[in-house]
Amino acid sequence: MVAVDDGVKEHYRRAIQKASEIDFDIVKVRYMNKNLATRARANLVAAETVKYLCLAHSYKEHEWIITGDIDEFWHTFILFTERYAEFCNAVFGYFLHHVPGEEGRLRDRINKVVRKPSDSAEGYRRTLDLYREITGTEPSSQVWPAVSVLERGQDPMPCGACGGGGPPDPACGCSRPRGAGPPCNPVP
Repeated sequence: MVAVDDGVKEHYRRAIQKASEIDFDIVKVRYMNKNLATRARANLVAAETVKYLCLAHSYKEHEWIITGDIDEFWHTFILFTERYAEFCNAVFGYFLHHVPGEEGRLRDRINKVVRKPSDSAEGYRRTLDLYREITGTEPSSQVWPAVSVLERGQDPMPCGACGGGGPPDPACGCSRPRGAGPPCNPVP
């Protein structure tokens, strides 16, 4: 387990408290429409995204790695630029920028740094460990994919509905029809 000082945990708790006062309904509706997700699924993904944003704000020393639905919800939230800027100001006191993985990969190419899928997997494993340490809870397996998915170099979309031809998984609340996306990935 990763050792994090109590100041970071308190910083996170204050951010989560402030974030709990923000209304995300319009963002959730857009996310539901774009991803054919149920209200329950949108609520879960929104909650995990807010946790992620508060974690990234509270522990800046770590290069946080996210994938799938959390990244997708964050992209949706950013489209509501005024609302996103107000959220950032209210919760963090500054604008929290989204830096796509491509930017890091471009820097690596320029600097001739070679990374393997296992590098991302190790960073993601550390992200999950920090999540556990700071929040005191387990990441939702319905939203956060298994580390093994990144170890295999796959792009995880842990929606729970098998777009590869299997039936939707009622446990995740996804209503995506068959063939509407990549096959599901295993959850931890």
